[in-house]
Amino acid sequence: MVQAYAGAHVAQRCVEAAETVADADLRLMAGTLDFSTFYGRFRIDPETGRQTGHSALIVQWQQGRKVLVWPPQQRTGHLVYPWR
Repeated sequence: MVQAYAGAHVAQRCVEAAETVADADLRLMAGTLDFSTFYGRFRIDPETGRQTGHSALIVQWQQGRKVLVWPPQQRTGHLVYPWR
């Protein structure tokens, strides 16, 4: 639900900034936005549309404990592969 709310928040911000609902204008406006939502930071690369503001956390259970393996700057351990 948080991800859906964040998506609606991004859409609202784009419409308010662009003052239109035209796809091309909304896409252009999305490339200029940089703000935080409940889901995390929103910022996209204006050229590629790639999300650069939010990085998903990836965890892996290792020997009964949860280990953060991504992103590298926050990890508490390394990915174990293959895992059992």
